This record gives sequence, structure tokens and C-alpha cells, in this order.
Amino acid sequence: MENLFIVERSGDDVIIKDIAERKYAEDNGLRHLTVICVIFTIEDGKWLLQNRYKRYVTKAKAAKKPIPAPYDIFNTLGGHCTPGTNDQSLIGEKVTEALLYESLRKELSEELLTKADRTPFPIPLFAPIPIGLTEHNAPNNIELSYYFALPMTTAQSQQIYTADDVVIDGVKENIIMEHKCFSQSELVALKAENKLEDAITRLYDNPANHKTLQKLRETIDVWTLKK
Repeated sequence: MENLFIVERSGDDVIIKDIAERKYAEDNGLRHLTVICVIFTIEDGKWLLQNRYKRYVTKAKAAKKPIPAPYDIFNTLGGHCTPGTNDQSLIGEKVTEALLYESLRKELSEELLTKADRTPFPIPLFAPIPIGLTEHNAPNNIELSYYFALPMTTAQSQQIYTADDVVIDGVKENIIMEHKCFSQSELVALKAENKLEDAITRLYDNPANHKTLQKLRETIDVWTLKK
């Protein structure tokens, strides 16, 4: 069972309203908190994205459904902010930067692995750069997501695996995925071809998220100039 923080936005703040089980939250349209990380290469500002196809193949196998034909579908890293056992006391409080960083570190420790030994890729404590909030409203998935940007050299991007977890018969299975780096113009082309998942498309499609997209682009531009 996975619990989630149920939240609402109050200006630039996010308030924790409740803690609920994931399926209940999604079935009842409760807005929950996630963290999303856009990794980019500092030499050229390209976004490093994970190809999620193998995840869908694994889920289809587990459900004994037909395996989908090969296709590309790309996304960023990140995931749900999950409460700890003693986090009921946070209900009614503002979401803190410490909570967001801790949630992101947890996700990246599972999703970003070194090729040499498949251990978590070492990331300095405050290397991810805070960017801002986005809203996402879809059937069974209403999110408030905080975005971070993570600078990485091209050499580092070639030394990692990206991974994801899928629960099969109650057991969590770690899947190694392919990843690739894309320029801004390539991202737009992928979006037109429906090859991007919603952690990215929401930046383009929802006007409420354009400010975060602009700050993300500006941050990447600054780091690219630093090289």
C-alpha cells in the first residue's frame, strides 16, 4: 500500500490537507504531491529523458496482456511524495523545501544508477535546483508537482542507467530503461508525435505551468553558458 500527501495550493505555498492511500486518492480525484526532476547536460542544455517502453512491456507481461508493439515514449524522472510513518503531524502544515528534497533524493536513489555496479548515482545534497510548481488535472491523476533541474555532464550521462519500479504480484521489480538526450526543438517534435508523457506535456499544455517552464529553460540556459 502506498500513501500520498493530499495537498492544495495557496499562492506560492502548498498545504498538506491529508494523507490517503494512492488508489483511494486517484479514484476520488484528490490532488496529491509529486516531485519531478529534469536532468540536463551542461554542454548543450539537452534534457535527459527515460524511454518508458520497457515499463509497459513488463506491466503487460505481469497482467498477462498482449505485449505492445515497440514504440518510444519519453519522460522525466521523479514520482510521488510518500509520507513516513510519523508524518500525520504534518497535516495542516506547509510543504517545506526539506520535504521536497528528501522525496526527490528517494526517487533518484531508485531511478538513477551507476552502470558500473547499479548502485545509486552519487548526487551532492543540494545539486538539484528548485524550479517551481505545476498543476496536472487528468482522470484519476490530479497532481501538484514541484520541479527540479539537475545539471550533469555528457560524460556523466553516459555512465548511468535510468530505472523504474513495477510492482508484480506484490513484489517490487526494478527495470533498467534506456535514456536519451534531446534539444528543445527535438522535444517539440516529440510532443507533436505524442512521444512524451504528461510530466513534460503539462509544461506546454497548461498555461498555469508556463511560468515554471520558462524558469526551467532560463535555468538550463544559465548553466549551459557556465560550461
